Amino acid sequence: MNTFVTQTIPDALVPLHRDLQLRAQRDDFSGVVLVDHQGDTLFQQSYGWAQRGSRTPNTLDTCFNLASISKCFTAIGVLQLAQRGLLAFEDPVSRFLPEWPQPVGHQITVHHLLTHQAGLPALSPEDWRNNDRTVGGIVARLRQLPHADEPGTLVDYSNSAYILLAGLLERVSGQDYFTYLARNVFEPAGMNHTRFPDLDLDPPETAFGYVHRDADGRPNPDAPLRMVLGSAGWKAMGSHGAYGTAHDLVQFTRALLDQRLLAPELTRLALEGKVDFQLPPFPQCRYGYGFIERSRGPEGWRGVGHTGGGLGVSDEVVVFPEQRMTVVVLGNFDSSNAWEVVDQVVEALATP
Repeated sequence: MNTFVTQTIPDALVPLHRDLQLRAQRDDFSGVVLVDHQGDTLFQQSYGWAQRGSRTPNTLDTCFNLASISKCFTAIGVLQLAQRGLLAFEDPVSRFLPEWPQPVGHQITVHHLLTHQAGLPALSPEDWRNNDRTVGGIVARLRQLPHADEPGTLVDYSNSAYILLAGLLERVSGQDYFTYLARNVFEPAGMNHTRFPDLDLDPPETAFGYVHRDADGRPNPDAPLRMVLGSAGWKAMGSHGAYGTAHDLVQFTRALLDQRLLAPELTRLALEGKVDFQLPPFPQCRYGYGFIERSRGPEGWRGVGHTGGGLGVSDEVVVFPEQRMTVVVLGNFDSSNAWEVVDQVVEALATP
């Protein structure tokens, strides 16, 4: 099993590296791990195969499906509009999308959307497949569905909320969602490999996703690996859909901490947890504006970031502001359990 070694490994992280090598040999982990400390790369290693059929190894240049980490980018775009005075967090959706059904359009605020309190219904796979691959198309479909819960009464993790934020971002900025993020988030941060591809097939130069599942689709760690095929015409937006490298995510967190994407007060506002949030198996999470806040490791380091998961996807990016440290784990097995690897990194580095 391929392991790509790029540097001398700090003594504290040697046991983790050996463990990931063994897991890769057992087809239990495949992906990359990168640790950045005060602007310097402390650890960067890749494991396993990006594309098993062609024996293409994962490397530090491999693009991974970032899944819900994409919500961070959407939130930053919305906060930039607030910084420019184009919207306020208390504004109702109807201010920007007057066609949204009432009275819900007057009740849902930007704050509700950012913190998963809008009570929107979930979209089905058919809703995704049948849209015209535009933000406007999928938002129009969302508008047709019956509302699920009264806004502001329940914190319920919602992809639909971030899809609607993408529509709001387009309406307020006057730009296409993908163009806006490229110009205002990815380019200023130096994220040269991050993009939102069409997903008829897995994009080239990326890690294909693999799952341990029975023939009937049920998870089974002892089942042979199966490749997750392209998403049959989906073009995801707002809530997920970005592909990028571990280095790009480090560039993103550096730009965030250096306040190159937002002013200091809005940076703090984005990263600060606002509502209690249940994210199994994690205890005591709080959700901010596009970021999850929780304590990590034996010393209780404050970590802020986001997970990304799905079929053949297991990701997490976490920035520790007080330590000026970022940990990125991107995995193309859903058994990779990126969050456990992040915890292993933190425990190793925080232990005296």
